[in-house]
Amino acid sequence: MTKNNTTANAITNTNTNITNITDTNTTIIDTNTNTNTTITQPPVLESGGDIVQRPSNAVAADSILYPWFIQLLGCCSLFVLTRFNCPIPYAAIMFIWGAIFGIIASTNEEDAIYEDAADSDNRNYIQDSITAWINIDSATLLLVFLPGLIFKDAVEIPINLFQVAIVQIWILSFPMVLVGTAITGVVAMYCLPYESNDPDVYGIWSWLTLGAILASTDPIAVSSVLKTAGASPRLVMHISGESLLNDGSSYVFFTIAANKWYQDLGLTPNVTYDTAWEWTGYFFQMSLGGSLMGMVFGFGLLGVLWELDRRMEKDFDIVQVVMGLTAAYLCYYVCDQMLTMSGVVATVALGVVVNRFGRGMINDEGLMSSYLALADFLLNTLLFALGGTIWGAASFSEYRSARITSTDIGWLLVFYILCFVIRFIQVGLFYPIISRIGLKSNWKEGVFLAYGGLHGSVGVALGL
Repeated sequence: MTKNNTTANAITNTNTNITNITDTNTTIIDTNTNTNTTITQPPVLESGGDIVQRPSNAVAADSILYPWFIQLLGCCSLFVLTRFNCPIPYAAIMFIWGAIFGIIASTNEEDAIYEDAADSDNRNYIQDSITAWINIDSATLLLVFLPGLIFKDAVEIPINLFQVAIVQIWILSFPMVLVGTAITGVVAMYCLPYESNDPDVYGIWSWLTLGAILASTDPIAVSSVLKTAGASPRLVMHISGESLLNDGSSYVFFTIAANKWYQDLGLTPNVTYDTAWEWTGYFFQMSLGGSLMGMVFGFGLLGVLWELDRRMEKDFDIVQVVMGLTAAYLCYYVCDQMLTMSGVVATVALGVVVNRFGRGMINDEGLMSSYLALADFLLNTLLFALGGTIWGAASFSEYRSARITSTDIGWLLVFYILCFVIRFIQVGLFYPIISRIGLKSNWKEGVFLAYGGLHGSVGVALGL
């Protein structure tokens, strides 16, 4: 038994695991067996702890309930949207569903701590499952969602047009993202009224972190509409190609800005550099190093696909699909967790290599496309719902006391409009160059490129 600021007393009939929760200076007795547990005082959520306190008798198996309940809601929502031709984005609907779950989880938190901990036979299973996902580790979250989403986009992009437009796409994805990150950060710093409230927290690096998050665009919604409307392949390539590469660049800029922000807050960052040259070297290590490592994984996967290229043996078709996704997740993990390189950039490079050289080695491209589409749907559905859930829980996490006011909502709308203005400035600055090289462009496509810069799955994942 451990005593800190709060003492939790328990009477157990079986083996008991004692877990110290350092963020709340509270000791809780947690059991996975039939146990009579009495908590004399509920733990208090301190700043920096879990968003929602998890009941002491929750078990790991509860985690499986939330994602599949979300998939059920996603299927029902998509059916309704399609059946009645509702002009509402599917991702927005899932975010709203998630926000509802998050608010429910946070407002039921106090009751869950008292009731569920006292009676292991009367648990709120969905509450426990939501809470487990709300408190997911950030590195685990990125590792679960990003590799599958990015690999699909990279493998399915029209590679011939991509090669012709590569210089245009690089300009849209690196210099333009850097400019957009800087402008967004400065505008947010001087327009939003939060720095004056807490200048130690809301410094320039916090706003540059926000700018990097908002720099990532999403091709899914725009590209699907353009293809349905019969838009020019050039415009579709500019939008989808920019999104593919700026996923990597925004992640690199986000990592640098976030680590500098952690240093300013006195926290322990993942990397620590002091000079601009060291940070420049870190940038090239993340971007170029990630690209090279992704190519290594890509050519390794080509060897596996070539060995499995036996069209008379149908069992190998599914093995090829599994090996593709396996390579994507392993590539991301090795680069991001072991080599201090960008897992996002590496996964993009892996997918492009397979797209360029491995098409003829895939036995059943329809099967590969179908499985990647399935993975994309499952991951996007869960990601946007989880984003809404965490937002809802964070907004109402102080025991039914809302932390986001109507004033914050008003500033959010103002900043949303400013993001459109910033996007048009970005495209306008680089339009004289991109309109004269590669696939070229015209002013109408430039306007649509600026207006169609929607933010999607990678931005949501980085925000979480």
